[in-house]
Amino acid sequence: MDLRNKVVLITGGGTGIGKSTALHFARENSLVHICGRREAPLKDTADRNKLKYTVADVTTGKGVVKVLEDVLLTYGRIDILE
Repeated sequence: MDLRNKVVLITGGGTGIGKSTALHFARENSLVHICGRREAPLKDTADRNKLKYTVADVTTGKGVVKVLEDVLLTYGRIDILE
């Protein structure tokens, strides 16, 4: 599957499985946006790998809206949601 330029949103992308998944998509030249509740791990992962990130708690409606607005304003679409 060709993942180049696919917009990928990954929740919990600053650590653990989410981070590993984000890095996989980044290696495939996808446009990766990660989100989570803690800025430090998100920023570290994003800065080292040229990813975008949003600090938000996606267990709340407000957090979901914030992430979706950030991704859609930046890329205009979401192709893959993890």
